[in-house]
Amino acid sequence: MSENKINAYLLAHRDENLAGLFELLRIKTSINDAPQNFQRCARWLCDRLGTAGFNTELLTIDGAPPYVFAEYRVSDDAPTVLLYGHYDV
Repeated sequence: MSENKINAYLLAHRDENLAGLFELLRIKTSINDAPQNFQRCARWLCDRLGTAGFNTELLTIDGAPPYVFAEYRVSDDAPTVLLYGHYDV
């Protein structure tokens, strides 16, 4: 996809993307907030990534906030790209 097409897409969907970002930011996920907020946030991310075509899974380990695993396979021959980030606070 060319840079011009990407920029056109981003401009055309700006308000929708900002609304989604603000919706995500309203979910309180600091250490002092309720554990169910972390679940809600993780599910929100899974839903959005799923809508974008990713296969998603929530991973939990010993009561820690859930990890969001998302995978998008183009082909078995495509290189792997790993992105890692925090969804809290």
